[in-house]
Amino acid sequence: MDRTTRLWTVNPERVAHRICALAHPRITREEWDRYLPGVEFRPPCP
Repeated sequence: MDRTTRLWTVNPERVAHRICALAHPRITREEWDRYLPGVEFRPPCP
């Protein structure tokens, strides 16, 4: 144990943007329909 304290600034919008930037490939409509049948197509990343 080195007694180090780390602090992060947490900004949910910035985190979401980063996750979407790294998420490849994006979910397709076909995949959405397969895994989320009956749910309106609203992919989490634009």
